[in-house]
Amino acid sequence: MKRRSFLGLGMAGVLLPRSSSALLGETAVRDIPSLAGVEQELREFSINRMIDRDGLFRSVISADTLLPFSNDEVGAPEYYSVVRDMYQNSADKAGALTYENSLMATGEFAMSQIIRFQKTRAAAALELARRSVHAILAVAREGRHYMPGYLPKPFGGIAGARYSHETSTDQYTKVIAALCHWLPLASAAEEREIAIFFVDAADYFLARRFGFPWRQRVIAKPETHYHLVALYIPLLQLAAKFGGSAYTPDMDPLEKPLEAALRPTYRPSFNEISLFFDGFDTAMRMGRDDPRLPAIMRALWARGAANIDQEGRGWEDGKETAWATRFAAGARLVPGRDEAPQRDALAFRVMGQYRQAVQMTRPPMRRPIEGAGIASWLLSYWRLHA
Repeated sequence: MKRRSFLGLGMAGVLLPRSSSALLGETAVRDIPSLAGVEQELREFSINRMIDRDGLFRSVISADTLLPFSNDEVGAPEYYSVVRDMYQNSADKAGALTYENSLMATGEFAMSQIIRFQKTRAAAALELARRSVHAILAVAREGRHYMPGYLPKPFGGIAGARYSHETSTDQYTKVIAALCHWLPLASAAEEREIAIFFVDAADYFLARRFGFPWRQRVIAKPETHYHLVALYIPLLQLAAKFGGSAYTPDMDPLEKPLEAALRPTYRPSFNEISLFFDGFDTAMRMGRDDPRLPAIMRALWARGAANIDQEGRGWEDGKETAWATRFAAGARLVPGRDEAPQRDALAFRVMGQYRQAVQMTRPPMRRPIEGAGIASWLLSYWRLHA
């Protein structure tokens, strides 16, 4: 597909979360200041421990040392299955583990600070957001050494990103959402680079007919990995906006996955539900009018909420996971005013349960502190903040 000239780059208005006036929702929002101390602690922990010198939010660090893992540490038996399945061809397995979900954590942290800036006008929040966006764009520039639009998992940090042959739906989806949130604040140069990335990324996936290799063992495609529609629909919407009408979404390959996502038998993880929330919210904000998108978001909220207990703990496959915070961060994105108070209250309950960085773990690993759990908590806080 040949390059298109870029259309109007201006973005009118800022992306602000929706609000609810119902009593239960007001209670949750009113009580959010009680978590202000937790927010400050997690934000400072993020700055001091999770964010690297280039602005990337690390995927994991050791709960024992509060530092990135060494290769000796990830050689322990408890990490064998993770290293074997995900990084068998990596020369730096610790570097790969440290940055596995770095892009989506960086994207969520960026969104949290953008919303914090919108609500408080704190200059520090704006600078943190800008640093996160610049780190994301730096990874995208490294990916261009393989192909424009390729967003590699930056194993080993930005310095090693161009050598990474791994990417994933969740990294792209959260990056796209974050870059969209940044556009109203972007400089002209940033705006153009972001627009080019959207079109390049669309070209990258169109050239592969919506499929790509994942973890060196399967080809991820919408008909088998339904959550890919949460990436492709907003991405094509954005490419059409900035690259021209030739990128208007071709829905034929995405029809069956959309219908499948509505079936009660589809039981995605908290992470996958989170992708539907941010991906579809981005598409709708960019003008996508498809009643199935809000319907899927509401259905998946109900399915995810069933895996949150009364104390706010998240459960998947019978094991507790702090990635319930990823689910909670979508409470304000799900359309439907009538159920908004219940969503706010559930998100507040999850935030109250996972209040410390050392709690941010998920199976099968228990010793690492998960960056995405922290970034999602901060995003939940600022989306609920009055």
